[in-house]
Amino acid sequence: MPSLTLIRSNPGLVSSLWKILSEFDYIVRFQAYEDWVTHHLYSNPLMMYEGYETVKQTIPWFKTLTVDKVKEKGRVLGNISHNNPGLVFKFANTFLYNYSNLIDPIANALQYCSNLSMDVIIYLILRDLSKSSYESKANE
Repeated sequence: MPSLTLIRSNPGLVSSLWKILSEFDYIVRFQAYEDWVTHHLYSNPLMMYEGYETVKQTIPWFKTLTVDKVKEKGRVLGNISHNNPGLVFKFANTFLYNYSNLIDPIANALQYCSNLSMDVIIYLILRDLSKSSYESKANE
């Protein structure tokens, strides 16, 4: 899966990878996503560069998102997230914590993302929720 980061937007490859991954239990998939997002993206310079390029495309997307441009921007988000959904949506979660008024447009734009991207989003949301509940228990 980490090698998907090195391949430019290829919906066919992403779809084939999802067909394979969807046969596994969610626990196995989520462990693979955790490794991909936390370890493999920073394992060599080429992957770090591709991650940088993905973030470079993602930041302007969020800055120009409006309710009027959801369809157009949703297609762009789908293209950006094909090769590196973990990094794109990790950034999206951080962005949404700061700009909660964009939750609806981003949720509508997600309909243009692949099944793999949606599964990674679910994983990242659950991970963030579990971290926040753990941190709140630690603060008590």
